[in-house]
Amino acid sequence: MAQRKLAISILAILLLVSFAFAGGQEEKEGVTLFVALATDPSEPDYDYITQPFFIENPQVKLEWVPISVADASTIGMDARIASGLPVHFYHDYMSRAGKFAVPKTKENQAIWALDLSKYIDDLDDYMPRVLDPFWKDGKIYTVPNASLIVGQLLNLSVMDKAGYKPPPVEGWTLAEFVKCAQKTKAAQIPDTYATLMFAENRSGDWMYMGWLSSFGAQLFDGGDYSKTIIDSPEGLKVFEFWKALQNTGFIPYDAAVMNDDHAIEYRNAGRLAVMGDRAADFNNPIYQQSLVDSGMIEEPYQTAFYPYPKGPIIEKVPMVTSYDLTVAFDVGTEEEKAAAASLAWYFTNTATQTYLCTQLNKFPTRKSVADVDQAWWRNIKALLVANGTLDVGGNLGCYDGIRGAMFPQLQKLFIGKASPAEAVKLYAEALNKVLSEDQ
Repeated sequence: MAQRKLAISILAILLLVSFAFAGGQEEKEGVTLFVALATDPSEPDYDYITQPFFIENPQVKLEWVPISVADASTIGMDARIASGLPVHFYHDYMSRAGKFAVPKTKENQAIWALDLSKYIDDLDDYMPRVLDPFWKDGKIYTVPNASLIVGQLLNLSVMDKAGYKPPPVEGWTLAEFVKCAQKTKAAQIPDTYATLMFAENRSGDWMYMGWLSSFGAQLFDGGDYSKTIIDSPEGLKVFEFWKALQNTGFIPYDAAVMNDDHAIEYRNAGRLAVMGDRAADFNNPIYQQSLVDSGMIEEPYQTAFYPYPKGPIIEKVPMVTSYDLTVAFDVGTEEEKAAAASLAWYFTNTATQTYLCTQLNKFPTRKSVADVDQAWWRNIKALLVANGTLDVGGNLGCYDGIRGAMFPQLQKLFIGKASPAEAVKLYAEALNKVLSEDQ
């Protein structure tokens, strides 16, 4: 009997040890974060972020949540949330991620953002006023990454063939653009245009929004986002100018059914004299050779990067900025929340922004990021400092809707269903509807 009791006691001890070991193993497995990105975070492209993150957070596993952004909308993310599928983290273009950077405001709300100010202790490293639009009631629900700067890419080789030489950057005016466009058209270079407009969908709208700055038009009056002020004499001039581009043949006549892919194809192939674009080292021999090797061009071309042209009485032409936002969601355990907030920091910290600036042609939002030691980069930064930025509502949660308000009106304009005066009024009505629904 004593032996039997001893055997039972030993078995009980072994079971306890076994359960304790299993429990310890489970604890070591840590948490899984469901991460919404356009591409898999396990791909090498994200190593500069994920490798240091895993060193500090070895207990965390990242599970990729593929998000389709083919039409530049949030339909993929909306569908996932509506289905009740888990998501802890979202990093994407500002118009999409910004929609979800919201606090809990109603009981039946499916998901809301985490207050990152509880977790990120170096927010004071951001440049002055960069974070101002993202604070709500003393809480911050998203942080911006390094930014892309949008201006105009001038194809100097096309201009040379057309017999036009652009002035220095400070002399780039609407009159000079028109002169360039006239010469480009007159030169009859095969399948080549002065510039391009497109209206098939909202995607790539940042390529043409800079024209607002040329005429002094604005979407908003300072920080008042209750209504738009685009229905103005300046706003009307923009729409009249866009229609004139079509009527004069400075852009393809079928602009209504073209999209940003067409613009990129024309630009890469060297078939546009001028195109709105993100700043980059386009003259880099490696990049130019890649275009030759792909068969897009027969020989390299030379470019220059300018702000949009200055209209009459316009002294400064604010530039468009384009950036990604990072949102950690207030879901799951405290360990999951802390891990998601940590990932948000790694996606936007000094090391990451340094990489983005040196390798991917971006510009920092943090003070601790050193300038890139390349002349073209420093020149673009100087243009940004001199001209400032155009407020297109990118900091608003409804920015996706703001983007969606333009292209239907451009379609009407380019197919002749709306005059410029009618189109700008329709645009204002569509914007105000979006803004009112966001209140």
